[in-house]
Order: sequence, then structure tokens, then C-alpha cells
Amino acid sequence: MTMNLKPASYDVVVTLEVLAHVADQAGFMRRIASLLKPGGQLLLATQNKPVLLRSEGVAPVAEGQIRNWVDRRDLRKLLETYFLVEDMFSICPHGHLGFLRYVNSVKLNRAASLLLPSEKIDSLKERLWLGHTLMAAQNWLIEADRDLRLEWPSQFLQSAATGDPDVFTRRRSPGKLMPHKLSQFPCTRHCLGRPCQYLT
Repeated sequence: MTMNLKPASYDVVVTLEVLAHVADQAGFMRRIASLLKPGGQLLLATQNKPVLLRSEGVAPVAEGQIRNWVDRRDLRKLLETYFLVEDMFSICPHGHLGFLRYVNSVKLNRAASLLLPSEKIDSLKERLWLGHTLMAAQNWLIEADRDLRLEWPSQFLQSAATGDPDVFTRRRSPGKLMPHKLSQFPCTRHCLGRPCQYLT
């Protein structure tokens, strides 16, 4: 938060499992927004509060540790102050307490796999926001730090605000346009480690 970084200088900011450990989450988003170039993209992963609250093996909060998990509504509210959310989803179904005891039951999932492939079952859980981690990709900075006074072409903002799929972002090279699709970052759609071990 206090590092001396040049404003409006970065094409992409990636933050993985950091948000929950930041005291001033709104300030954290504002800081990221101030560092991105116009049209820059934020890729974010953070713990999914409803799932973590129903997960075994989560260590108690240590002295001096900040733990402020968010759910998908909290996250969207934080993001939309500065960004248009391009895509948001959960990954890595997890949790074995409360109703998740049944959702992630080994026996029940084994029986369900006789009707549906395990991959489709996991995909369904992720679409229902039952994954351990929330993933979000944001583009189109809509309100930067006022001191930066970033100006936006009005037609780009209007297209982005209406969800126009043909919107393009202007990159560093003059005249060069590049699609702002999450598919640019296919790795964000895969959980590289199952089961997740980020129980902090």
C-alpha cells in the first residue's frame, strides 16, 4: 500500500489470496486502480467466506493477523467502485461443515458420478459459488484516483457500461487494439492444486 510505484504504469495487476489480509480493502482497490493504465486489467483471487466458514482445519486467527474474508457480493461491491467486472466465479469446491457436508460428501459424489462426470459436478458447484476461492477479472477502470485525472473516450465507456462484447482496449502501441477477454488468461480457469491448501 505504501510502496513507491509509478501511477498509471501497469497493464495488469495480479493479486492472489491477499485481499482478506488487508485492513483497508477499499483503499487496496483504490491503490490498484491508481496503478493501472487506462484499459488495464486486474486479476484477483480471494477466499470465499461462506465456504471457509464451513471448512475444517482452518487455523484460528493468529495474533496480529488480519482475516477479513468476503463473499461474492462483498467482492463485487468493492470492485465496482473502480472497475467493470468482466468475469467472476468460484473454483475448487471445498468444505465439509453444515450443508457442505452433503454437497462434498465422498459417498454422495461417487453416486452422483454414475450420472454425471465428476468434472461436471465440480463445475456445477463452482457455478453455485461453492468453490474455496473467488476469481475475478476486471477491465475498464471507470473511476481512477482523482489526482491522476485519467480521461476516457466516452464511446469506450458507454460500450463497456452496456456490456458490448466487441469493446476493445487500446494498448501501449498507437493504433493497436486488443480484446479484453478473460480467455487471454486461461490459467485463471483452472485450480492448479486440488484440494486447496490456502486455509489461512
